[in-house]
Amino acid sequence: MHSNTGAGNRNAISRLGLTASVVTLATAAAWSPALAQANNHSVKFMAFNIWNVGQNSKMWDPIQKAAGKFVFADAMKELIRNVAPDVFVLPELNNNNKVANGQNLVDAFSQNTIDAMNLVPRKQPGFLPAQKNPDEGGKGNGSIFSTVPFTNLPGDVVRISPGNGFPDTVVNSVHMNYYDEPTNRLKQAKDLNAAAAGTSIPTVILGDFNAGDVSERGLHRAEQQATLFARTIVDTGASTLWKTLAQQYVPQGQETAFTNYVNDMRTVEGNGQAKYRNVITSYFNSHRSEFPGITSISQMSWRQWEEIVAKDMASKGLNFADETYPVAANLPVTMNVLKKQYQLFQLERNRELFQPSRVGDERATWTSDGEDRTNTWESWDRVTIDHVMMSRPFAKWTEIADTGEYSGNLAKKAQLPNGNSFSDHEPVAQELRWVGPQLQSYDDGGTTRTRLVWGSEAYNFEGRNKEFYLTRNNNRNDIYLARSPMPTAIRSLPA
Repeated sequence: MHSNTGAGNRNAISRLGLTASVVTLATAAAWSPALAQANNHSVKFMAFNIWNVGQNSKMWDPIQKAAGKFVFADAMKELIRNVAPDVFVLPELNNNNKVANGQNLVDAFSQNTIDAMNLVPRKQPGFLPAQKNPDEGGKGNGSIFSTVPFTNLPGDVVRISPGNGFPDTVVNSVHMNYYDEPTNRLKQAKDLNAAAAGTSIPTVILGDFNAGDVSERGLHRAEQQATLFARTIVDTGASTLWKTLAQQYVPQGQETAFTNYVNDMRTVEGNGQAKYRNVITSYFNSHRSEFPGITSISQMSWRQWEEIVAKDMASKGLNFADETYPVAANLPVTMNVLKKQYQLFQLERNRELFQPSRVGDERATWTSDGEDRTNTWESWDRVTIDHVMMSRPFAKWTEIADTGEYSGNLAKKAQLPNGNSFSDHEPVAQELRWVGPQLQSYDDGGTTRTRLVWGSEAYNFEGRNKEFYLTRNNNRNDIYLARSPMPTAIRSLPA
């Protein structure tokens, strides 16, 4: 997997109208300790897909809800207070456009979010009480909450003006298509790339991308592969993608054995039923206690059928192996397209590995640790699909200001004492710090251009001896350039 780190970046630099003479500008103003203390050059971004379960959300205080009111539980308020986001997006806010106890739940989620954000003292003199961007086209379609002053733009998009050394930035709340096939996501990714290429200031996109970094839909555990394969046996309506994945997951050298098993299970037996139905019926009759309230296999779920057939496969020595590198139909095509124009910001402790995610590893944002059982999608496994990205070349002048346990994947902070999680997604947060030259917009014959100004208002200007090196190094650690024959040598490299 790779990203465009060459000509595309040169085009971006050209679009900014940068020149060597601009880069070497002298200090624009005398350095001021007071100014340096006031400006932290940072904005903390947070994204949390709140799920579409409305009044059944675990974010609500149960006592207040019993009284007919929708108020965030103390644990939810504490999460927001401790993360202290400056910009907070809520994918699926619009999917909660429902009324309960006479209250619209979009309004309830919105007001509770604003109230919780306003419990945090303003971090910078120019920041304001939290505000939500307006809805366009439907209630809840505006899902951006910000204490940073902003101007609304078309769509679920704003332009923030931090005034603290972090440049004016376009912020786009993302909730990409959730289908198995990536076709719609790829179109959305190309649109996002075009939008970033069309502006001369940074763009931050964050939210639910429904696409992973190492694989499109999560590296599959052996048991997930088995249920997927079983589904293609018992369901004549299984999609082409499912059938393709099932074949690609068959261990090398065992293709004939698996094919023979499929053909055997589809054989019609003496009672007029396909063999797989008789296998399921036999298991059901022998294990009634596993299926309380069910009197026949027709009342079972697809997943229950799949698990029985998967057990039968295993009993015959037909086993799968964990996916440690994405098969062809599970390559991360959506993120590969986005990385041509954007850089992914993530902490090393949360980076997806070349192995399936397990509950508690803090390397997946869906399904959340407390809602892992809700994944009934055959072609998806645990995966990080909630991201924070910034457009290039600006991302090379940005770093994560790690704020400790309330940065990155917040799985442990969003888990309730009973083991449940607030949502089926984990929240993510990154404090991004601008460490490059200041961006200065100017008019060039009716065209707005941006130039770099290296002066006293830049981050750590004195600490870097007032020197700035303009380099072609993109400072990337979010792309994968090669796979070594040694399994432990798969790694990300700067480009």
